Amino acid sequence: MNSSFFLRASRLTNSHFVAIYFSHTQTQTQTQTHTNSPLHPLPSPSSAPSLPLSLRQMDDAKLQRLKDAQAALRIDDDLSKTRNRTLIFIYTAPKCGSTSLVSSLRISGASDNCTVLHLHNEAMIRVLYNITDLLIMDIVRYNRSLGKTVYVIDIFRTPIEQRLSLFFENLTSFHFNIPVAEIDQVPLAKIEQRFNCVFPHLLLNDHFRKDYGISPETTFDHSTKCLYWQDPDSGIHFVKLRLQDSATHWADILGRLLRFPLRIVPDYVTEEDKDQALSTLYTRFKREYRMPDSLLETFFEKEGDSLALYMDATERAGYERRWRARSIPSSPDAAYPFTSDQYTLYVQVSRENQRFKEIHFDHYRDEGCSCAACKERRAQVVAKLFYPPYRLDKDDKIVHKQAADHYKDRKLAELLQRQKSATTSQKTEPMASPRAMAGDFFSFVNANQAKLSRHRGANGAGGAFSVVGNREIRNVEQMQRNQHIQNLQLQRGQGGGGGGGGGGGGSSASSGTVSLPIALPAQRSSQTNLTSWNKAELQLKKQAMQLRSARGY
Repeated sequence: MNSSFFLRASRLTNSHFVAIYFSHTQTQTQTQTHTNSPLHPLPSPSSAPSLPLSLRQMDDAKLQRLKDAQAALRIDDDLSKTRNRTLIFIYTAPKCGSTSLVSSLRISGASDNCTVLHLHNEAMIRVLYNITDLLIMDIVRYNRSLGKTVYVIDIFRTPIEQRLSLFFENLTSFHFNIPVAEIDQVPLAKIEQRFNCVFPHLLLNDHFRKDYGISPETTFDHSTKCLYWQDPDSGIHFVKLRLQDSATHWADILGRLLRFPLRIVPDYVTEEDKDQALSTLYTRFKREYRMPDSLLETFFEKEGDSLALYMDATERAGYERRWRARSIPSSPDAAYPFTSDQYTLYVQVSRENQRFKEIHFDHYRDEGCSCAACKERRAQVVAKLFYPPYRLDKDDKIVHKQAADHYKDRKLAELLQRQKSATTSQKTEPMASPRAMAGDFFSFVNANQAKLSRHRGANGAGGAFSVVGNREIRNVEQMQRNQHIQNLQLQRGQGGGGGGGGGGGGSSASSGTVSLPIALPAQRSSQTNLTSWNKAELQLKKQAMQLRSARGY
């Protein structure tokens, strides 16, 4: 039978999430024979198994759909990257603490060591990712066949509390179809009446039993507070946890399984993450709600066996005693619960009248991005989580857009500070003396004497550097003027030695005679084309001028 319930969906983009109602058809999975295995530190994953028979017999079209599903879910198959070699599917029903588990894994180290996916059911991947004709377990087994280490985790939550959370998740957008700001105008008695009507129809799916294909003989281990089983055929690791153990046992269980330290952080808690009016109402409802005894009796008759799968006798007795103490006599003319036909009509009308769509921004405390900005922000959050005061504030999140903006602002501020420091350093640095500048220049020239000699030999040039005692400083000071004059001579076609004259120590021009520190070649083929010796000479002068300018002289 089709049952309608709420799906709190996973990520659509880096920062947009959507909540949507849909009708989900439960799928039947063939039950296999399994053996239970105690929780223990796991060995290193074995080599990739051979392709399972179901995949070997699969047609090319379905294999292509699996590859398309990988792309839609952003699952990277490049096994050279560490985080792609281990895949963790948080495959659970909504409102059982799965979002907290996802964020805890990502913050604690999974973002660098493995990939974490958060899925609820096939309707979710169909609506959000357009993945049709595939089961989530098909995707799980396909990734294992590629050689990845695969974990599949489900969570048990006590049924009444989970239904309460599901009901309030959709209270304003679906059940009453009003803005959140107006919910405090609805009498609490009316909300209680509506919850009693829909309570038995908010069906909860046990993925571990129905979708994973694990038989009921595989029992929950109350000593380790988990149900752990590894498929001997595929090597997939299956884990069933309980929300009631999250604060005391999850970190130890998963830390041993995944081999990295883990801290559990609350995330997307109904009392904390909703609007203030809705959060206050939810807290009040949980405190004051009393379930009609007829409804409670029916619940324990139908779901007592499911409680026995994950709660021991003492826990079941305490749970039943606690709720019976909060029950009230049923009204003889009570209109609850809805019949199946009434509930079908209720869902249809509510959908047709629905005006508000639940859209969640920054749904996870950690989105799992591995860019440099998110890694930097994650390190800051981890420092608060693993060291005193060992807790996180509401704004301690790793959201890509926020982290990237902060990262760019910080980098820009550092760049501006470096530029400011460099400017200050240049202003305060002592200016070099002219003689020291001359010494730098001639040290540079001497280091290049061999290069200059080769140029002179190749072009038959005579002359040498005119370095005469106290004239060093004057030569350096005159160099820039020489460069400018020589450029003018070349432009006018006058050359450095006045036509074909000998290369003594100067260059005649109409503007006057200027003594150059380097003698020019005696001959050259063209007065407008420089020889290689001229080019080397000018290059040295240019570099000397740059050196002089850099020193501020």
